[in-house]
Amino acid sequence: MGYRNISSVVVFAGGICFVAAPAAQADNYCYQKNSCGWQEMKIVNQNDPLLGSPWILPERGTSMLCGPASATMVIHAVANAARPEDVKSDKIKRYLGASTPDEMRSLVISAANEIMYSPEKGSIFIPDYLPDWLQHSLEDMLGFFGLRSVNDLVPNAATRGGIDGSYGSASAWGPPVTVGYFIKHLRDNPGKRRADMFNYGHYVEKKKRILGTDWYWYKRQGGHFVAVNGYVNADDPNNRRIVIYNPWWAVREERTIQKKEGGSTWKKWHGIPYKLEKVVVLPGLSGESSYLYQTDDKIKIIDGVMGTGVGL
Repeated sequence: MGYRNISSVVVFAGGICFVAAPAAQADNYCYQKNSCGWQEMKIVNQNDPLLGSPWILPERGTSMLCGPASATMVIHAVANAARPEDVKSDKIKRYLGASTPDEMRSLVISAANEIMYSPEKGSIFIPDYLPDWLQHSLEDMLGFFGLRSVNDLVPNAATRGGIDGSYGSASAWGPPVTVGYFIKHLRDNPGKRRADMFNYGHYVEKKKRILGTDWYWYKRQGGHFVAVNGYVNADDPNNRRIVIYNPWWAVREERTIQKKEGGSTWKKWHGIPYKLEKVVVLPGLSGESSYLYQTDDKIKIIDGVMGTGVGL
């Protein structure tokens, strides 16, 4: 029988690649700018082969370190934007000035050990012979705990005695977010910036007709973490986008965010509902969801946002 090692499904995917970043500047350099981003943030590649065992899966040549990699990018940006004298904890001091591939790999592995089930802690395996629905259910459950672990790490790494004046928050399956939500964290508060990352699920749209009503729901099949580096075209509501640092092979992406509404649609007679036509059941606790893009029956729905910021 075969097994899939999904010890890292606890956080899904992450990574390491390196782009040199300029030295930290005054903390209001994005204030009211049309396009801007974290100059202190380094993009990392979760599939860097030098991460080595046990993180790189030998049969694929890739890792599932997207959570630790994205967390590393966020915390590194905030730590290096702060004044050195405000960085208090030894955990955060390790991020200061880190720039070489070896240094960044070390930070990602440290984050992975902190928020993931690793082989050293006891791997989790899901047998390949289980039915697909059960495999996906177990992955989703472990993915939720990984999301919670990153929620704990990212907002708290800087705030709990790590950096004076820092702040952070996390939200899982909350109200929909927009591009403007992320822009606000960088440019709308003079003297403050927040670095965000988010998790999105790979959802497949399902449809079934029951007693003349079309029911739609969304089945989660894994997910991914990415870091938000910045934004472009903030002043153009029709063309504003966020800049994503995607740790899957270290790719810079520009993405819009769209809203998807759930709920019921009724046929009406003289304004009086008399027949239920359509029901859309979205994941999470809200009647709406945010998504990055949709192709055919597949959609990338944002599950949670977490971040930490610095104010000088």
